[in-house]
Amino acid sequence: MGTEFSSWVKQWFVDFEFPNENGDPYKTSSGEMIDSELGEIPKGWEVSVIGDICKLVTKGTTPTTIGGKFTDDGINFIKVESISESGSFLKAKFGFIDEETNELLKRSKIELGDVLFSIAGTIGRVAIADKSILPANTNQAIAIIRPKNVAPQFLRLLMKSPWIQQDTKSNVVQAV
Repeated sequence: MGTEFSSWVKQWFVDFEFPNENGDPYKTSSGEMIDSELGEIPKGWEVSVIGDICKLVTKGTTPTTIGGKFTDDGINFIKVESISESGSFLKAKFGFIDEETNELLKRSKIELGDVLFSIAGTIGRVAIADKSILPANTNQAIAIIRPKNVAPQFLRLLMKSPWIQQDTKSNVVQAV
């Protein structure tokens, strides 16, 4: 992530200097703040854990562990290497599974708007599932985050933030 993006994220979500209804910086323009467990936050905001704003947080499974198989074509099977650093899909790097294996892997079926987050291999790649990749499924190296009441684009930005990226990578290193 570039410094311009990091600066913008900090300005909005740490310093609370996003534009108010007049286009002025919220906090320095006497925007109303309320107490929270994390300190003061703008009125109308709330502190939540990801499970509160999502319908589903899960990960995939390798087809062969449940008796499934890879095929030469069929249902797209997304792996870490199928997602670029910028969050686009590299379709030449998709695997494929048949319909029967896809049904066996119900838990990891990808839906439109799912946020995919790599949690093994190259940690921290983030993409949003769009129509061009569906139907699709994924393996255990990809987390599926299905938003409930927030935009997938917001979750993507959150997951790409330096804080989440650093925390995820440090926890993986500790686990190893």
